[in-house]
Formats: sequence, structure tokens, C-alpha cells
Amino acid sequence: MEGNAMNSHHPWADTDKAQHKYWLDLNGPPEASAYDVIVLTVVHDAFRAAGPDALRNHGRGGALFGEVKSVFARDDRDLRL
Repeated sequence: MEGNAMNSHHPWADTDKAQHKYWLDLNGPPEASAYDVIVLTVVHDAFRAAGPDALRNHGRGGALFGEVKSVFARDDRDLRL
């Protein structure tokens, strides 16, 4: 069994400030077809414009796509957290 890893991406955040203030390590842009679960936690115009299909493309086959802010329609997501 492999371990779990989490990647956090924020397109405009200062990575040093995020680490110092929130102890959050930010990664670069997510890879395509690399994740089992994708969770959208912030609403940025760039994410909204990309749409759920583009965000889902970062997941492996069968990956779950969830969000916290209900940006997309229920049919476009698997989970609402």
C-alpha cells in the first residue's frame, strides 16, 4: 500500500508567506492524471473559467471531484464538503 500525499496549489499566493503564517506548503500547478481526489476549496475566476471538466482532468480514471463552495452544479461534482 502506498502512502498518501497532498498537493496544494494557489495560483496567486506567496508560497513563503503561506508556509510561515499557515504552515502550508504550496506546490506548483497540478499535474494531469495524477490524483485520486481533487477538492476545490477556493473560488477564483481562473478555476471557475476552467470548469469542472478541466479540473477533473488532473485526476486519474475514477478520481473523485469535490468542492467546498458550490461553484459548480451538483451534476458536475461527486462531493460537496
